[in-house]
Amino acid sequence: MKKCLLLNCIMSLAIFTFAFTAFSSEAKAQGRPTTGTAKTANKTNPIPKDWFYVYEKKKGYGFYVPKGTTGGLETIGKVDLTVLKTPQGIDIFVLAYKDKTLTKADLLQDAVDFLEELGQTITPKDFIGESDEYAVADADTVHPTLGKGKLRILVGTDVTDNYIMIVGASVKDFTANEATIDGIWGSFEMWSSR
Repeated sequence: MKKCLLLNCIMSLAIFTFAFTAFSSEAKAQGRPTTGTAKTANKTNPIPKDWFYVYEKKKGYGFYVPKGTTGGLETIGKVDLTVLKTPQGIDIFVLAYKDKTLTKADLLQDAVDFLEELGQTITPKDFIGESDEYAVADADTVHPTLGKGKLRILVGTDVTDNYIMIVGASVKDFTANEATIDGIWGSFEMWSSR
């Protein structure tokens, strides 16, 4: 992601976050598409029956979140940014954009750049899992006002489409909700032929 595009995304996120805080509502549940092929990040992570599916048709991705999750989607230039918060205090960011030249390592660096622009100090670790389309890495973070946290960063590429999903919480909340965090990123799907 080009730095100016990233900077515009961050500046708009500040405005979006203010609006998000004032007007948040439960994220809209949508059914999974009935046509096309889904490439799921990790089918082995169990999804509870009361979770609902969040689907972004334009960029062709979806994932499950716990009931009561709030947030929304903002398109900033050529980047779709989804910001969600679960009732357990888990923060979810999804960035979707097109650039056929990017690798999974490039996307991980974009995630780091995004978080640093939000004021966080981030220490990414090596990928802990990788397939043809996806890779996942852990990271430690320090937010200037919220303190220490832990993140799981999923990156995905599909021809020209790129996806970054950042799922994180405070260290205490991350440890207590790791199965929920794994269910969220593991349910992420890219949809072909949409």
